[in-house]
Amino acid sequence: MDTYDVVILGAGPAGCTCALALHDAGLKVALVDKSDFPRDKVCGDAIGGRAERVLRELDPDLADEFSRRAFGVKAAGWRLVTPRGRSVTARFVKPGRVVRRWDFDHFLFEQLRVKFPTLRLLTGLTVKSIRNTGEGFELLADGLQLKARFLVGCDGANSIVARQLVGRTVDPAFHSGAVRAYYRGIKGVQGNELLEIYLLKDFLPGYFWIFPLPDGAANVGFGMLTSDISKRRIDLKAALDAIIRSNDELRDRFRFAVREGTVTGFGLPLGGKVQQLSGDSFLLCGDAASLIDPLNGEGIANAMWSAQIAARHIRQAFKSGAFGHDSLQAYDRELYSKLGPELRRKLLMQRVFNRPWLIESLVALGNRIPWLKDRVARRL
Repeated sequence: MDTYDVVILGAGPAGCTCALALHDAGLKVALVDKSDFPRDKVCGDAIGGRAERVLRELDPDLADEFSRRAFGVKAAGWRLVTPRGRSVTARFVKPGRVVRRWDFDHFLFEQLRVKFPTLRLLTGLTVKSIRNTGEGFELLADGLQLKARFLVGCDGANSIVARQLVGRTVDPAFHSGAVRAYYRGIKGVQGNELLEIYLLKDFLPGYFWIFPLPDGAANVGFGMLTSDISKRRIDLKAALDAIIRSNDELRDRFRFAVREGTVTGFGLPLGGKVQQLSGDSFLLCGDAASLIDPLNGEGIANAMWSAQIAARHIRQAFKSGAFGHDSLQAYDRELYSKLGPELRRKLLMQRVFNRPWLIESLVALGNRIPWLKDRVARRL
């Protein structure tokens, strides 16, 4: 049985960030993922500006390397189209990027080889069971047994850590289903730096998106609350095509567009309510901790921030020898004190988007009063 101080499950942005933040902690760390890298990950591919800040705080050279490679397309702002076809645009205070997860996740993964050469990378392994030993955990992964004094669940929306250790289940009111596909040749995408969001009367409070990628490509998708999908029996894949056919503006923009690959679905555990994020000798980060923005569905930046915070608490646990839940709840408190108000605000705004008349009024007001629009943009 291989023994480690820390085992991190999931090598996405949260898992890689946590490992990077522990590279000089003097701990024996393993990073486990069910996939081999590079690998695709179904996602909207939009990354909030907070992610680059986390990279810079971890290692300025890492952030510089990310900027130097100029992955994807700069996300300078957004364009919102209402059910009646009115539109409003605004700029982000902190621009983000739209980067295919194949590229972004592999970049972080490869940086680990450079920054943390003693890290044990265990890919292509699916953890089937987790057993609490009282002094950590024993994990069984495809016949390989691992022992960890500390476990970090960065294993995404279907986290086995969250399910087995805190009994997490899907709450349809705080969960979205979505589908996405890649297109090329959509009118107005080439050279665009705006995240485009279409609100559609028949599918509120969900939305249809077009996020630009290099060379005229785009990540196109549609998502709704899981509670509404179930209640209204909506087939998301069929709805994606129907939206493009039935909306006048979209039908024109997609006239000569070509879909590349298939339409793929994914789930998004949304933030906005307080949940258990820690226990004896373990923490949850990212999607496993349900930290996705409930308004726009972006989760990468929050995942990385939560992992950065988690790494500090892991260091403290090993320094003090305090691995109990009472001590580790400090992680929950810090994370929710920093992210909680924002997530609750976004949840309220999501519910506003369920009222077409209010959307139309706010967009009309924003177009008449630019400073008000800019103030709202700063809150997104």
